[in-house]
Amino acid sequence: MKKKIERILNEDYVYKIFKEKKDFYFPSLKKRGIVDIAIKRVSPDWMKKSCLARYKITFSDSSQKIVRATAHIDDSKAHVYEIMRKLHSNGFDKRKFQIPKPLDYLKETKVLLYEEVHGTPLALAIEKNKAPLKVIENTAKFLARLHAFKKIKSPAIILNKKDYQRAFRRIKKILPSYEKYFIPLETMPFIDELKRKDSFIHGDLYSGNIIISEDKTFFIDLDKAGKGPLFIDIAPLYFSLEFPKIIWSINLPSKKIKEVQKVFLENYCLSRKLSFTETKKELEKFKPKIFLDALHFVSGFAYHGWPKVDDKAKNGFSIKLKELLIKINEACKEEL
Repeated sequence: MKKKIERILNEDYVYKIFKEKKDFYFPSLKKRGIVDIAIKRVSPDWMKKSCLARYKITFSDSSQKIVRATAHIDDSKAHVYEIMRKLHSNGFDKRKFQIPKPLDYLKETKVLLYEEVHGTPLALAIEKNKAPLKVIENTAKFLARLHAFKKIKSPAIILNKKDYQRAFRRIKKILPSYEKYFIPLETMPFIDELKRKDSFIHGDLYSGNIIISEDKTFFIDLDKAGKGPLFIDIAPLYFSLEFPKIIWSINLPSKKIKEVQKVFLENYCLSRKLSFTETKKELEKFKPKIFLDALHFVSGFAYHGWPKVDDKAKNGFSIKLKELLIKINEACKEEL
């Protein structure tokens, strides 16, 4: 199966697809032929279940298109394609708030093709203190509009109690002394909220998945999108500004961080006609989840890389995991 998805890196296969479907993918370029496709592997070669590629396609008039290809051994990308197609054909293809243009899902290689978005990730803009408050306002308004979308009923993919338990087990195996930082998951206030299906959500809306391009805002990477608790989307953008510096070093004073958080949540609440006070109170329940999600991500890399990496890398993993565990403890105490 891995060989099948890795066909998206095969030059003959890639050329064949784009030459056969050029007019369907790029209708505005019908009179122009393809003269070159530069193929770049994006995912590491040790990934067993996924393969990601980037194609730079050059046409006979020297114009170019950048296309992303993301394949998985199951048919999950077919579902992502359908979600993107519905969003793109229902208003998220123009004006200020957009998603990338989906091009196709190819069943034989289980690959989703979509046009790459050009711009600056919001994460980078925030990190360098170059994200105007207007950008934060637009992000909040975009999110409110996304949450109001009614045409998708399938459930979102959300990290849950079993995923966090797996993270704790991984940490205990490589760093047994860290068990003292573990908090029983059933005591965390958001656990019972994960089954809610409030609205359509992005599911993985960290600032790295938001691209700013002039006066437009793009939400990318909709692999986890579906129906779920709306706070799953609000919490990452709100609380990730409080990540430990070793996880995300942002050049913002605490006063500025609070201002950004307030502007974001106020504009979201105004757009959806929600009470700011009540929404903020409910949002606090999800604060531990943001750090748990990061813990789940880092613990996976640490656990699988532990036998292979040097002491310096192990120390880096150890510090990150400890800092995140401390933040989880602090967030739970704040909620209590």
